[in-house]
Parts: sequence; structure tokens; C-alpha cells
Amino acid sequence: GKFKGITRQILPNLIHASRLQDHELTRNILDMGQTIGPHAFIAQETAIMGRKDSTPLLPNIQQLTYIIAGQQDNLSPPRHQAEMHRL
Repeated sequence: GKFKGITRQILPNLIHASRLQDHELTRNILDMGQTIGPHAFIAQETAIMGRKDSTPLLPNIQQLTYIIAGQQDNLSPPRHQAEMHRL
């Protein structure tokens, strides 16, 4: 019963702070949150929280691999990106 408003609360983790005033962008994201609804949101969060850490598998990757993320990414900050690259 507390799903309404969650997308707005997590918005700063989803887009750069300079884009928070971009009303078209934020409206699209908020609309997507409403479209998926609470059941899908809970399923996604449950999957993320229950996902096994794959970090130990990184040294076994034998093919060319790109790590693509933003320099100011809140969900995958540069220190995590650098660690993945090192491994």
C-alpha cells in the first residue's frame, strides 16, 4: 500500500541530478513506474536482492568485454566499474 511515490523517491538514483528538473524525462520515468505497478516493482527488487554475486566469475571471462557505465552513476559507481575492470 506504499508504492505510490516510490519512483519519485528513487529518481535521484536513476538519473543525473542535472536532469531532475527535466519534466518530460521525469514524467516518462514516473509514468513507467505507474505502468509496471507495485507487483512488478517488488518482483524486480526481489530478484535484485536475491541475485547471487557474480564477481568471482569475472576473472574467468575469456572474451573481449566492455564495461559501460556513467562516471556519475549512483548504482554502479566508478569504484565498482574499476574493480570489475581489474578482475
